[in-house]
Amino acid sequence: MTPRPPKPTSRPPSSPSKPSSSRPLVASSLSSSKSALRARVRALPGATDAESLANQRALLASDLWAAAFNIALYRSLPGEPATDLLFADAARLGMDIQYPAARPDGKTYAWRRLTDKTTWRPGPHGIDDPDPATTRPGRPGDLRLVVVPGLAFDATGRRLGHGTGAYDRLLAQCPDALLLALCPASRLLPPDTIPSAPHDIPVDAILANGRFRFLPTSEAKLSRLFGFPPDQSENDPPPTRHSSPVTRHSRPEGVP
Repeated sequence: MTPRPPKPTSRPPSSPSKPSSSRPLVASSLSSSKSALRARVRALPGATDAESLANQRALLASDLWAAAFNIALYRSLPGEPATDLLFADAARLGMDIQYPAARPDGKTYAWRRLTDKTTWRPGPHGIDDPDPATTRPGRPGDLRLVVVPGLAFDATGRRLGHGTGAYDRLLAQCPDALLLALCPASRLLPPDTIPSAPHDIPVDAILANGRFRFLPTSEAKLSRLFGFPPDQSENDPPPTRHSSPVTRHSRPEGVP
């Protein structure tokens, strides 16, 4: 008797596996890389008083400052270049000045315009914020020059912040303004050193050791906002007043 062949075993059809997204892994890796870089940068020397003075004097002497009557500044944290001379000169010239101020949640920020009655109050990170009760709502679309803080910058304009993303959200509100970093020489890193995500906003120019480094994005902004192209050589002295055919713009109607 010929044995029957065994019946084939039936297997349930295999369900197609869902493709796993690599986006969370990429975001996690980027965050880890930035955290490690922050730790290394914080071990580097911060801005010295001499560096802060040199950078502020260079900006004050430039046509860029002479033409930028609507500006944003910051109050510096330890290690960041100071901006006190810039504030004093902007107030003396009657510029329209905006600062970031923490919202009630302490995590997000909004631009506030200073007035002659502005007072300051303790902010959530150990620096004073302009009091919303003595300021006006910001007008980020009016900004021509934003002086940008950061832990470090690299030579391609990437910025390393403190990890909350709050300042990038502020910078996204003023896409037409020229973004200028004041940077300690010790924290100006080689090109493409700082990891970058799509929401990270790079700067258009860097001022370190009293010298300007203009990045490609600066050319169109300088031409549109101020009427002159940048000197692309980082080894040349910064542009000084009257070095190019720029005159101080008249203040637009409605700007105090």
